[in-house]
Amino acid sequence: MFPPGANLPVHVPPRKGAGAAAIGANMDAITRAACRVVALRWRAKETAMPRFIVNKNAQANGDHEVHNTTDGCGHMPDTRNRKDLGVHPGCHGALVEAKRLYPQSNGCAYCCPACHTG
Repeated sequence: MFPPGANLPVHVPPRKGAGAAAIGANMDAITRAACRVVALRWRAKETAMPRFIVNKNAQANGDHEVHNTTDGCGHMPDTRNRKDLGVHPGCHGALVEAKRLYPQSNGCAYCCPACHTG
């Protein structure tokens, strides 16, 4: 309805002759509009950040690999072996989250090269 960053009117004048009930109804309308804007901004912010997963199964060296599912990667594990890490601005936040679950975690060399230690 409102694009992210859209400015809303801060005052909606009450209907003429309706008194306090009209002012309350207008406040409800403003509250609903503000809530819609907050929800749209939240959705836009969330979709702007990539989503990450970590492989539940360790590799031969013991690493659990973190993958970027938003950009896609040809080296991701089967869906049943994925643990969702949520959305993060970059792979570093996802790697911190993965290390809470699996202390020996590493970024995928292909889709998270900035977090891959080799």
